Amino acid sequence: MGACAMVGRREAAPTSPPLQMATLDTHPEFTLEGGGRVPAKLVKIYDGDTAWLSVDAPVKATFRVRLLGIDTPELRQPAARENREALKRQAYAARNRLAQLATNAEIDLSSDAKRAEWDEVIRENSLVIYAVFGAPDKYGRALATLYRGRDDATSLNEILIQEGHAVAYDGGTKQK
Repeated sequence: MGACAMVGRREAAPTSPPLQMATLDTHPEFTLEGGGRVPAKLVKIYDGDTAWLSVDAPVKATFRVRLLGIDTPELRQPAARENREALKRQAYAARNRLAQLATNAEIDLSSDAKRAEWDEVIRENSLVIYAVFGAPDKYGRALATLYRGRDDATSLNEILIQEGHAVAYDGGTKQK
């Protein structure tokens, strides 16, 4: 039989007030909403309206975000969908354009790179962009409006609409 080591109980470092005494008054609900333009780095893209952003403040974290007010075609189109291939090309173009706008990676708009290859391209990104976070969507995802520069008047969300890669979307039922 092996020996059993006795490990003493370690007390947690004290917090003010102690976490055991936490209430909503002492520890308000965390939100990024209403915090102004937050410096962020795009670290992953799913499609033209869904990405992961890393921020250093108010906490050091990475958030999956849905771009506020826009909708782009989905990369995964149902097999029986009419115009399936055209919609997939539009989805890749929207994803690629978001990457061009929000990163300093070299991106070809017509690329249909798959996930592993795509993640490798985005990993090299070092561009800091700015995000304004809104209330979470109906699925609990962070909603964000992205800006290339701290003082830019036009958001990346708006650019995607203006260039035809996205349509305006209010979070309701999508048009087929």
